[in-house]
Amino acid sequence: MEKDGCFLTTKVSQNNYLISLYEIYGFYVESTYDCVQMKTVRVEPVLSSNVLELYPPAKQLQFLN
Repeated sequence: MEKDGCFLTTKVSQNNYLISLYEIYGFYVESTYDCVQMKTVRVEPVLSSNVLELYPPAKQLQFLN
């Protein structure tokens, strides 16, 4: 993710998880970081543009076609 991905935005879930959205190779990917355990617990592709509505509106993102 760090080498070829582009960080877009982030959000906090349940005060314990930092969920970051990246664009990589024309796709969106979410990375979930557990702040208590201090480790990445999940990296998943975004399969629907609806997930973008869950992020702060500070950045206007468009789902890649």
